Amino acid sequence: MHCVATDQECSKRAKEEGKQVSVISAPSSSDSVKCVVTDTSCLKQAKTQGKKVELVDEADLDTLRCSVSDGDCQKRAKALGKKVEIVD
Repeated sequence: MHCVATDQECSKRAKEEGKQVSVISAPSSSDSVKCVVTDTSCLKQAKTQGKKVELVDEADLDTLRCSVSDGDCQKRAKALGKKVEIVD
């Protein structure tokens, strides 16, 4: 699970769920985040950070967020020539 260094709630939640925490730097100062409507993790992270959400198609993203067990997502990323961020 990815958590911004200053997001203590995210770190606490990850540890309670038994997930490994990957600390990431704070996002750019932009007041919005691009999320695919089905990416609930992205939507929750945006809410936690107080960001506006811009709903986009996968093709509009530079990096697709895929579960390690989601082979279809990884195949779509490869077909679109996108980077993949493993989210679990």
